[in-house]
Amino acid sequence: MARSQRQGASTAPSCAEINQLTDGFEPGGSEVRACAGAVPEVCLGQPRDLSSLDGAERLLVLAALTARFSAAYLRFMRSRAGEAHSYSNVRVLETLESGGPTIMREIAESLGMTARNMTAIVDALEEGGLVERTPHVHDRRATVVELTPDGHSEAARLKCEAAAWAADIFDGLTLDEQQQYADLLHRLAQLLCR
Repeated sequence: MARSQRQGASTAPSCAEINQLTDGFEPGGSEVRACAGAVPEVCLGQPRDLSSLDGAERLLVLAALTARFSAAYLRFMRSRAGEAHSYSNVRVLETLESGGPTIMREIAESLGMTARNMTAIVDALEEGGLVERTPHVHDRRATVVELTPDGHSEAARLKCEAAAWAADIFDGLTLDEQQQYADLLHRLAQLLCR
């Protein structure tokens, strides 16, 4: 049922309505499912023409497909994080590698983690000799986390592995498609930061 035809069109659509709108993206379209093995991947087919949908339905389909891709991509990356580190630990190491020494609270906020989870992650990384904590110079309540030399080496190794894993996905796109994808991600990130 079209959003404009529902009673109370200003209410959020039901899960059934969202599923109905995204059904055209099943095989023959796009759907998160297991492809050739146990690792969930995004399997791309020919999506239906979005121009046949009204504005609200089109936005719901885009949101649903983004959520499906995001979940599949996270499962894909988590499955490759290995036994040495949890996915959360890898994300913290990558954050410190790219941003340098950072206040624990800021790392937690940037990764959408709770302070309690961040403390447990940093405890494990510190026990493994990959990070060290120091008190903030000007704020006694804050703790700064930074990579040790071993942490820098491990973060660099993990970054190379992640690039290889991502290549498994993105090598299936043409150069033009990769550029379109990069441009769209850049634009979406800008819109999120408004």
